[in-house]
Amino acid sequence: MDTTPSEPTPARKDVPAILDIGISLDGFVATNEQDPAEIHDWMFGRKTAADEVFARDIMDRGSVIMGRNTFNICYDGKAWDGPAWPVPMFVVTHEEREPLDWDGVPYTFISGLEEALAAAKEASDGRPVQIMGGGKLAAAYIASGLLDEVRIHIAPVLIGSGVPLFTAENPGTGAGQVAEFDVVSSVQTPAATHLVLKPRRN
Repeated sequence: MDTTPSEPTPARKDVPAILDIGISLDGFVATNEQDPAEIHDWMFGRKTAADEVFARDIMDRGSVIMGRNTFNICYDGKAWDGPAWPVPMFVVTHEEREPLDWDGVPYTFISGLEEALAAAKEASDGRPVQIMGGGKLAAAYIASGLLDEVRIHIAPVLIGSGVPLFTAENPGTGAGQVAEFDVVSSVQTPAATHLVLKPRRN
């Protein structure tokens, strides 16, 4: 009987992985209280037709990956009334936890960026995988070389402090570490500058 550990299933290449995240002008994805405040106002109160295109596209995903802190805030902290996406959700965490059903939406807890992405792609029904916060998870995926597209929505607000997207402590974003992108598009509205970036494969 062969007891050799099997190699992880590689992620499907036909399913794009898209990081979509909003930040303030001073580089924060949320306040210290985790309230995104005006950072996501382009999706709600000040939404224009151009903003609506990005907001609608975010919701048209086949599966979603989030960090454990984001899950804690949304589920355990009851920041959401229910799942934001009616699709399979994957939480990247080193803590072991049984799968969860939240209002009919399956949540799977999984360790490792590649493992989470491979599982999310298999469950996405051929549609793109959405990667959201928090900041450390987003920065780690940016540095990983696993992304097909990065969408950063820069809100014209300064919040002074909070949860940063890029810090010296985050993987791949410290001194001497360079990640290059090509700008696919840049769309400006009163509530945000929407940057669509394609990572360069070095």
